[in-house]
Amino acid sequence: MKCFLLAVAVACCALELGELPRIAAADPPAKAEVVVVGQQMGSVNRRFSEEVEGKKIEHDMVYLVLKLDDRTSLVAVVDLNTLEKEEANRFRFNLVASPWLGIKGQLGLAAKADAKTVGGFGDAALLKVKDGERVVLAAKSIVVIDEKNAGAYPPKGKARVEGKPLCGKVDLKLLDEPTLAVANDPFPLILDGEKSKATAGKNAIRVVGSLKVDPKGLLRLLADEVGDVGK
Repeated sequence: MKCFLLAVAVACCALELGELPRIAAADPPAKAEVVVVGQQMGSVNRRFSEEVEGKKIEHDMVYLVLKLDDRTSLVAVVDLNTLEKEEANRFRFNLVASPWLGIKGQLGLAAKADAKTVGGFGDAALLKVKDGERVVLAAKSIVVIDEKNAGAYPPKGKARVEGKPLCGKVDLKLLDEPTLAVANDPFPLILDGEKSKATAGKNAIRVVGSLKVDPKGLLRLLADEVGDVGK
């Protein structure tokens, strides 16, 4: 029976035996590394402080609405105090003049301190997962896209995702058909389209495509490119 189950798992995601990516109970939550290029359509600034483990932490927040296409937008949350000073100043001065931004970070749900501001955006195109909570991109770095740096980023309106490959059927039990996904807490990024059936090994994968939410409320990535990281 054990061998049979392993064989089914291998066939499901076209993985080699012994290379099935599994998440053990003791493993830390997996976060995919994400880069999004979007058109800045509006922003809200907010400064506040909070106490964390007895220390006062100051936040200089910018909440951005990024248009990815005519039907899809994403909220990016940027804490300028966590960026390098030069990068933060460059972002402040160029935000209005150059609407196309490249943001590196991680996709998740809004932190408690950000939830009210993020929930205040009325754009119906903003990505929401099945519980109605808005997807946010927590920024680690941000640049204005220009002719010099565009080649290092995905095409306008697209996302590049790197992370651990999983099977949407066997590992996640979210789909009836074998479909590649990228591990990401609190929700995985499930591939869509013809390339969602691509083979995967034990190495991290890189996917370039379009973000969307399907009728089940699952975050999907309509894949244009799929490959191993580093290749």
